[in-house]
Amino acid sequence: TPTSDPLHLMAQRYVQNSQPSDDESYASDQNFEDENGDTVMDDNFMPPSSIAQYEPLEDDTDLSEDYVPGSIKRIKLHNFVTYDDVEFQPGPKLNVVIGPNGTGKSTIVCALAIGLAGSPNLLGRAKALGDYVKRGADSGFVEIELCGHRRGKLIIRRDLRKDNTFEFRVDGRSASIKEVQDRIR
Repeated sequence: TPTSDPLHLMAQRYVQNSQPSDDESYASDQNFEDENGDTVMDDNFMPPSSIAQYEPLEDDTDLSEDYVPGSIKRIKLHNFVTYDDVEFQPGPKLNVVIGPNGTGKSTIVCALAIGLAGSPNLLGRAKALGDYVKRGADSGFVEIELCGHRRGKLIIRRDLRKDNTFEFRVDGRSASIKEVQDRIR
């Protein structure tokens, strides 16, 4: 099914709409009358054959063997910058995040850096971790699932609080920042 949310493009296959359409007759439906009664074509109109559709991968598709160790398999954000709750599942190959300005592309990059034990000073945005917690919330988290080297998967979670404190968890157990850094190397 098509989606207009550019952030749902991760882990999805791009498919050009291949249904035949009569663009000319469809375009005539996009005309309107201006204040003088003249017929005007809508400048923002795009005929159906030029509109892209995005088709999610089948639920039963097993891509686990295609991931290399260290690949990001899942990113989950809660009360992080502008996101309430969102989860992304990048595919095993090249993933591209596209979208208009202000849709949260850079926020995903910030989440990856902060979630993988990076310092907010590297990001050129807010310097304090508490500033990455969504306005109106006291806490949030970034959870990243990596394809593991020896033990299947590795889940790293960084809980953030408005008072600039944080806690790491690796596979559900409390961990130091050094432990996280050692595990992801």
